[in-house]
Amino acid sequence: MSRVIRFVKGPFGRAALLDMNAPLVTHAHHHCHALIKAGGADALFQVQGLPCPLTDSQAVLVNAWEPHAYMHQQHAAATTEILALYIEPEWLETAMPGKLPRNAAVHASGHHADATGAAAGAGSGLFPARRDRGR
Repeated sequence: MSRVIRFVKGPFGRAALLDMNAPLVTHAHHHCHALIKAGGADALFQVQGLPCPLTDSQAVLVNAWEPHAYMHQQHAAATTEILALYIEPEWLETAMPGKLPRNAAVHASGHHADATGAAAGAGSGLFPARRDRGR
């Protein structure tokens, strides 16, 4: 069963270090989400129905209210340690007044970021899409 290794909460939102070894159903929340592989096996998320790999060189970025799921690989005996950031949209707006895309907290766009920090995805929001998915 998946478990929380460490957890911290503040005005920015939450940060959790997770040990994931089972799938997580499709869900959405009001937080902007950044998922970073901290250790273990590579993983796969599904964001708005699109596959988004989580690797040593690729993070997964999820906008507020965007449907996403953790797709644990059934053949993978190893677990994946994930640093999950749940960022409060209101905190971002306060920290970056006038710099966020309009309605960033409610727009959806599935994408991932590679080691260069370039995001790839399908829509608009806090994490804008890159046109070439590079797959």
